[in-house]
Amino acid sequence: MSWRALLAPTFSDLTDDGPSCTISPANSARIPAWTQTTRRWTPAATWTLWAVLAVVICGFYLKQQYRSVAINYRKAAIAWRAGEDMYNTQGDGFLYLPQAALVFLPLTYLPVPVGDVFWRLLGMAWLALALRRFCHLLHPTTGDAMFWLVTLVTLPLSFSAFRNGQSTIHMTAAMLSVANALADRRWTMGACWLCVGFAFKPLIVVMLLLAGAAYPAIRLRLAVGLVILALTPFLCQWPSYVIDQYGDMLRMLRISYEVGETKAWYAHFYGALAALGWNAPAPVQTGTRLLIAGLTLGAFLITRKRLSQARAAGWLFLMSVTYLMLFNPRTEPNTYACVAPAVGWMLFEAALSARWILTGVHAVLAFLIVGNFELGRLITAQERSVWLAPLATTVFAVLAFRRWLREVQAVSPAESNQVSSPTSPRLVA
Repeated sequence: MSWRALLAPTFSDLTDDGPSCTISPANSARIPAWTQTTRRWTPAATWTLWAVLAVVICGFYLKQQYRSVAINYRKAAIAWRAGEDMYNTQGDGFLYLPQAALVFLPLTYLPVPVGDVFWRLLGMAWLALALRRFCHLLHPTTGDAMFWLVTLVTLPLSFSAFRNGQSTIHMTAAMLSVANALADRRWTMGACWLCVGFAFKPLIVVMLLLAGAAYPAIRLRLAVGLVILALTPFLCQWPSYVIDQYGDMLRMLRISYEVGETKAWYAHFYGALAALGWNAPAPVQTGTRLLIAGLTLGAFLITRKRLSQARAAGWLFLMSVTYLMLFNPRTEPNTYACVAPAVGWMLFEAALSARWILTGVHAVLAFLIVGNFELGRLITAQERSVWLAPLATTVFAVLAFRRWLREVQAVSPAESNQVSSPTSPRLVA
C-alpha cells in the first residue's frame, strides 16, 4: 500500500452529519470498538482533567502572579473608570477594543487575586463546555470519545494561555460557541456570540466576516449587534472620552500591525520565515494575506453550500483559526491555543477512520506546536525561536485542505442540493 493511500482520508459515503467517519444508525456497525469500550470512563476522565488543570492554573497564578497578561486588561479597565488613556504608542500593552476593558471592568472591584482567578476559571469553563458541545455536534454517537481526545490535544496547547490569563481562551470559546449556534441554526445566538467574541478580542473578525458572507440569515442580526457593541461604551463614559479612545485604538492597531510585519518576534507564517533569515517585504505579506483571505472565503462558500450544517460550522471554525495563526501579523506562541480544537478534531477523525499514520502525524504536529519555543531555540537564537509552530500549522493546513477537498468532492450534486435546501431534513438540529 502506498504512503499516499495510507495518509488519505476516505469519504466513501455520507450521512446526515457528514462523511463516512461521522456515525449514523445506517453505518453504526462501522463505529470503532475503542470508541465504545471507553464510553464508561471517558466523560469522567475528561472532566477530571479539566478540573485538575483548573487547580494547577490557579496554583501557578497565586505563586507567580507576575506571569499574567490579565494585568493589561485590569490596567485598561481602571484607566477607563478614571477617564484616562488606555493605549500607548509602542504597539504593546492593551491591544484590544475599548469593549474589552468593559468586559473586565466588574473584576476590578474585586481583590486582584480573586478577580484574576475568576477570569481564568471563566475562560476555562466556557472553553470546556463549548468544546464538548462542538464534539457532540460533529459526532453525536462518539462525541464523548472525541471530547476526550480533543481535550488531550487542547490542554497542552492552551496551558500557557490559561496560566497567563489571556483572552485568547475566551475568544476561542466564543468561536466554538458561534460554530455550535450556526450548526443548530440559532442565528441570533450565533450573531450574539460573534459580537461577544469581538468584544473580548478583535481577531475574531476573520470568523465574523466569513460567517457574515456565507450565512445570510445572520447578517442583519450581526449588523445590529455590532452597532449596539459600538455604542455601549457611550453608556459608561463621556462621549468625548469614548471618541478619543476609539481614535487611540485605531492608531494603536496601525502601529501594532506595522510592528508585526517588521519584527521577527511573532509566530505567523512570515514571522517564521523572518526568524529563519528571510524578511518578506510588507507589500508581499499584505498581498498574500488578501489572496489567502479570498481563497478561504471561496472555500467556505463551497463548504456552506455542499456540506451539512454541523460539518460547515466545524470547517468555519477550522478555517478561521488556521488563517489567524498563519496570517495575523501579531500571532504569539500562546495564541496557538486557538488552533488546538481544530488539530484535535482532525486527529480524532483520522483515528476514527483507522488512519493511524495520519493520526500520528497530527499528534506530532501538536507536539511541535507545544514545543515551539523549547525546540525552536535549539536551532535559532532564543529571541527568534517562534518559527516551529507556524511551520507545523502550515503542514496542518495542507492536511486539512486535502481532507476538506475530498469531503466536498464526495458530495454528489443531488446531495448538495439537499443540503442547501431550506426544507432539507439535514438542516434540522
